[in-house]
Amino acid sequence: MIMLDKIFKENIQFSKYGRSGAIVLTRNKNTAIKLKQAGWNCYLKDDIFRLNPPTLNLVDIVDIEKSLQYQNLIFNYSLYKYIQLLNKKRKLEDYFFNVIEEHKIFFKDFAFHISIGPILKYAVKIEGSDSRIYKFKPYLIEYILEDKNFIELYNKYITLFGDKFNIKQEYIKKENVKLQESYIKQYKANNCRCKNRTIKVDFSQIDIEQFDYIIFILNGCFKIMPYFDLDKYKNKIIFWEIHIDKTKGTNDVGDLEKLKNKSILVIDSIYSGKTMLYIKKILKNITDKISILGVFPKSDSVANICDYIIVLNKVIKKCEDGFNIEKEIIKILGG
Repeated sequence: MIMLDKIFKENIQFSKYGRSGAIVLTRNKNTAIKLKQAGWNCYLKDDIFRLNPPTLNLVDIVDIEKSLQYQNLIFNYSLYKYIQLLNKKRKLEDYFFNVIEEHKIFFKDFAFHISIGPILKYAVKIEGSDSRIYKFKPYLIEYILEDKNFIELYNKYITLFGDKFNIKQEYIKKENVKLQESYIKQYKANNCRCKNRTIKVDFSQIDIEQFDYIIFILNGCFKIMPYFDLDKYKNKIIFWEIHIDKTKGTNDVGDLEKLKNKSILVIDSIYSGKTMLYIKKILKNITDKISILGVFPKSDSVANICDYIIVLNKVIKKCEDGFNIEKEIIKILGG
């Protein structure tokens, strides 16, 4: 019998992406099947199964889709600040254990890990030994809503921000929907879905038309593309497949010659920043006109690899002092 909680605890480490979490590498097919049945993500390369546990995005104040998970951006920001406060007082893990204790029958033989690392300044991720981690969120929110200290903090931010921020959704043009579908099919991104609706993003700080080519990085780009007018820029779009973790696939950057001395915008979700640094290295002797747009960076240090970033519903251009993401978020929220 496989002890999921034991396997989970014994395999927590720092990943190449700059955060802690459980990673299991095995050639044992039976182990891989059991972990996959428990909700773990599975990759197979060279007869080695690479497995990651189910992960809960508890709070994220940068990614607009994840920030709206509670349908209230002020609640989301307040939750982030309260978790920071608990962590500073070294009470966060105990707080989570209290939630589990209230539902100890359901969470019998369950283990969790609060992911840490320099890339997670503006987000909180929790991994679990099995898919019960997804039930942890409603139980935790219910517990937090009974905490008078959190309510006081939330009321403080309600007063500060009011309802000044304006996050709009918009329908995507048919031409852009068709292009999404075409790209997803072309690259066999089976876990990606075409969007008909998206968040309206403020692009006023970047002139996309100035670039000769726009490079989208697979496969993460499929959740980013709906923000852009694909039909308008379709003749400039190039796809590169980059995997810093070689267990997830091989790299394919296509024809570099046509990029020689061209103005290029590279767009990708940014976590550790290693992908962007690798891309800069590839393009170093091709062109000196390279701009990086990092989507939803979770730390200022990683953001500063980029020339532009997307924070919530706005593209921000790098200033002389670099990026201060929380300051930008407060401005967007109306503080």
